Amino acid sequence: MLFEFSRKYAVYNFTVYESKSQNGFCYIWEEKDRKRGVNKIWSNLYQYLVKVDEEGQFKSVSLFCDNCPGQNKNKIMVSMMFHFLNHCKNVEELTITYLVAGHTYMPGDSVHAVIENYSKSMNVQAPSEWSTIIRNARRRSKPYEIIQVHYPDILDWKS
Repeated sequence: MLFEFSRKYAVYNFTVYESKSQNGFCYIWEEKDRKRGVNKIWSNLYQYLVKVDEEGQFKSVSLFCDNCPGQNKNKIMVSMMFHFLNHCKNVEELTITYLVAGHTYMPGDSVHAVIENYSKSMNVQAPSEWSTIIRNARRRSKPYEIIQVHYPDILDWKS
């Protein structure tokens, strides 16, 4: 007899939600391109900030994060912000606000809830299906924008 062991293959989603425009950006990657970690989280946010800077509409950007020290509240975050501010052309100010632990309901959380409710009854057969599922999850307004993240996109903020 042959026995086979399988487990769910992880697909990660880092979400940025713009309060003013109500646009959602979902940076997704598969576990083969590394797990969730500070380098991955801050590389995704750095990509987003570079996009905002290139658009040239804002001089000041405010970020609201949960109180997770492993991903959001650490010296690597400061390193990324410092690097961004030293290399950007239009953004002059970058602020970050940490919400009170246990009370961190943010609009980004609602993005995840919409995706979860939409995909609840679906049988996902391949990781590649998640891009389409996430894009189609939002029905009432503009679909979430999907950004596929690959291994070369990850910057080493620790060094």
